[in-house]
Amino acid sequence: MTQCCFLCYDSLMRVVSFVPSWTETLIEAQIEVVGRTRFCIHPEDTVKAISVVGGTKNINLDQVIALKPDLVIFDKEENNQEMYQLCVEQGLNCYATHVIDLKSCGEELLSLAKLLNNELLKTWGSEYLSFSTVPTTQFKKCIIEGEFETTANYTYVIWKKPFMRVSPNTFIADVLRLFDINLADSEIKYPEIADEDLKKTFCIFSSEPFPFAKYMSELKTQGYKGVLIDGEKISWYGIRTLKFLKSLELS
Repeated sequence: MTQCCFLCYDSLMRVVSFVPSWTETLIEAQIEVVGRTRFCIHPEDTVKAISVVGGTKNINLDQVIALKPDLVIFDKEENNQEMYQLCVEQGLNCYATHVIDLKSCGEELLSLAKLLNNELLKTWGSEYLSFSTVPTTQFKKCIIEGEFETTANYTYVIWKKPFMRVSPNTFIADVLRLFDINLADSEIKYPEIADEDLKKTFCIFSSEPFPFAKYMSELKTQGYKGVLIDGEKISWYGIRTLKFLKSLELS
């Protein structure tokens, strides 16, 4: 997936977003989002009125074309090449971000700010590039259930059956590093982990994409130790994670 780079100075552009994090961020920046995925659930009241044009891995091309967007936004980690290529072949202006850490998120916000002529996106991009470490104790502010323990062996868990974890080369892991929480290495970004290996670590169970909130009591009785956190604060790059991190700085 490549980037279709162009400059546009019309702040009233019509945008289709296939990236839930960007959808929320663009709406917050007063950008007109006319198409979204079914996973674009924030802000709830606003997205209800926006046309659903597919998911993060599939696209209803006819619907996208009918919306006559000025820009279609993808992300290389979130979406696939085929979706992007279908839009390019129809002559649609497309931009594919590539968010893998805090730095790249800030840089992509600055790029989107330039494309959309938006000062809020520019400000947020600069703020992303300025974050430094915060005390590990601050991590408790995203915990929903459980007591946090300081250890050298953490696992950020995103799925069950099979259990899947997050590796260090991800946006999530980079946010965790701000709290001096480091994850075990892996060449795969979201590898599976065996039950017995998971029980040897302190688990950070994310509230999404898997609904771990429903299973915390069961997991505890089965011998897993850890906490349940609000995963959106850690994984929804753009405005949601930015607001969370800024709330720590101001507290």
